Amino acid sequence: MAHGIEIYNQHGQLRVSLTSRITRLLFSRHISRGSSGSVTVPGFDPNKGVAMVIAKGVSNSSYGVVPHQVSVSGETVSWSPHSESDFADHHAGQLLVFAYA
Repeated sequence: MAHGIEIYNQHGQLRVSLTSRITRLLFSRHISRGSSGSVTVPGFDPNKGVAMVIAKGVSNSSYGVVPHQVSVSGETVSWSPHSESDFADHHAGQLLVFAYA
């Protein structure tokens, strides 16, 4: 008898199996408006994951809300405001670091 998990949709198509790529949240942190910084996330491999900032808030500007830019070097994730977005609203955000399983 086989062991594991498989999930099918309403049409009987396989959607998830043990070999499917599923993300796992490794790290989450509030990022203050206009701030810069970095954090080491043990076990994070940028070739097997992603880091992003999701902006929080509503814009009063016609240019919209701009999240922080993110860069990665090894296990270190850094963030800073977008310098080329002088006319947009810089808001606080949430830094999210995911790994692919």
